[in-house]
Amino acid sequence: MAQSSPPSDPNRLVLSGEIKICGLRSIDMIETAAQAGASLAGFVFVPASPRYVGSLAEAKPLVDAAKALGLRAVALVAGQGPDALASLAQALPLDALQLHGAEEPALVEAIGAAVHIPILAARAVSTARDIGDDVLPRADGLLFDAKPPEGARYQGGHGTPFDWSVLAAYRGSLPFLLAGGLTPENVTQAIRVAASHPQFAGVDVSSGVEAEKGQKDPAKIVAFVERARAAMRDARPL
Repeated sequence: MAQSSPPSDPNRLVLSGEIKICGLRSIDMIETAAQAGASLAGFVFVPASPRYVGSLAEAKPLVDAAKALGLRAVALVAGQGPDALASLAQALPLDALQLHGAEEPALVEAIGAAVHIPILAARAVSTARDIGDDVLPRADGLLFDAKPPEGARYQGGHGTPFDWSVLAAYRGSLPFLLAGGLTPENVTQAIRVAASHPQFAGVDVSSGVEAEKGQKDPAKIVAFVERARAAMRDARPL
């Protein structure tokens, strides 16, 4: 797995052994994630998503709660330009932006220059050809997620995994999080596969810890974090 080291730049994001619970929309579920041992809290700023947090005024107490509980706050965004994202980053105490709109490298560069906070760039994966190498100098990490169903109105959170073995095709230097259809039942096996890659840095879950679309299940959050953390411990080289 990717190993952490002290960052020389405070605007860089160091990723190692992360467990990210995405699509959080209530203080109770944020507290559950923190108490279970998650490290990253994801907040969705995409209106088409059932996990949309709403306005900045609605999102701020959620982000503040996550930070107070020791979680790093990540905003999932898609389709917004540099100016809009700069305003978002100024309004909330975010630790990173997760770009989930298939942004081209030039746009990632422009967003990075505008926001002055770390960036995770998501890639929709179905086959090894979708993995590619990293050509995103402004990104601090990648998130490999399953391709959404045809006609989907938003990226991510559809509950469908991809073939994790294709991660071996990644030859880049950026650390990555694994997402896409992860659940408490399959996260152990997912980590066993992904942890053989030197840039593997953690897992990301959303729909896999829900009672229904957009509504998190506390028992599933706890089970996911416990199993993911145990699998990461087992995967560490001696």
